[in-house]
Amino acid sequence: MKDMIMNEIHRDHVRMEDNSNKMTDNYNKASIIGQLIGLIFEGASYVYVRLKAILGMVSIGSVLRYVSALRELSHGLGGLLDVYVSVEIRSRYLNYFYEFMELENKKQEGTLKVNNYD
Repeated sequence: MKDMIMNEIHRDHVRMEDNSNKMTDNYNKASIIGQLIGLIFEGASYVYVRLKAILGMVSIGSVLRYVSALRELSHGLGGLLDVYVSVEIRSRYLNYFYEFMELENKKQEGTLKVNNYD
């Protein structure tokens, strides 16, 4: 009986650890994708601003303002994506945690009486 309970506990532990590893992998993938999107956006922004500068559509000061504003926009969007992914991962963790808390108590109760002395 005790071995069966220990096996169930071990199986639950392994399942929770697997879920944790999957969440970490998903977070890492989403983080890499977010960084790639940010780099692509920033690169496209620089190309756009350079073309406008080459064609004489904006002054040097405007180029600096464009680049600065686009960099801030890129960092802001990256931050939003990071927060979204973080909230999504944490909500999944909480689902697994609540599922763990709902597991049946497998503790054995004995028949030995204990006297309480105050």
